[in-house]
Amino acid sequence: ETGELRAAPVTHHRWALSALGAAAACTLTPDDTAYCCVPLHHPAGILVSVGAALAGGARLALGSAFSPKSFHTEVRRYGASVVFYAGEMLRPLLFERPGRADRALPIRLFAGSGMRADLGEKLTQRFGAGIMEFYASTSQRVILANASGVKPGALGRVLPGSTEIAVVKCDLGTGTLLRDGDGHLVRALPGDAGLLAARLDPHEESAFDSSVVLGAFGERDRWYVTRDVIRRDDDGDHWYVDALSGFV
Repeated sequence: ETGELRAAPVTHHRWALSALGAAAACTLTPDDTAYCCVPLHHPAGILVSVGAALAGGARLALGSAFSPKSFHTEVRRYGASVVFYAGEMLRPLLFERPGRADRALPIRLFAGSGMRADLGEKLTQRFGAGIMEFYASTSQRVILANASGVKPGALGRVLPGSTEIAVVKCDLGTGTLLRDGDGHLVRALPGDAGLLAARLDPHEESAFDSSVVLGAFGERDRWYVTRDVIRRDDDGDHWYVDALSGFV
């Protein structure tokens, strides 16, 4: 958030959870080619793109730095069927003049995190491919995926193997967590924005102890509170709003 690099320790279990979850949600097989032009130091690169290709037995094509011209060329050259993205990096594709070749590309799915719903809808219309949003944490055992693809832009729900999560109330102007009369965190109501929190196992250590809340909802539980602002709808699907730094 400050522009500085920070260490993000990733255990084998967390890497495998992201890899297996993404491979299953994208239904990757040896017939697929996963295309990644996300830097490998980014979670969407090393955790999701590389991990999913390895776990699904798909070919992995590491692209050059993203640009609309290199994107079209490399997707055709590699026969990429699944394209992994981060944030709004694919929006410049819409600035290029549409062509009949757009629908001839082998892409069946765009997968990643941080894409706005309007961009997803336009990419689907232009390329005829689906959109799947993910949320994979580097620090905790949390992975969400919009596996159904029914709600464009949604992060969806937790995948099997993910830890329990909650959206907790927070003063978004100051970053202060709200608590009830017993000192416990307060779960946000459906539709309300709050911070994403993840339950920690009793034996699990956190790399960011300052963000761990003891007795978050019970006397002995431990929860890790992220800096990601999330909202949950009435159906139980989660939506990314922004980083807390965008409000404070």
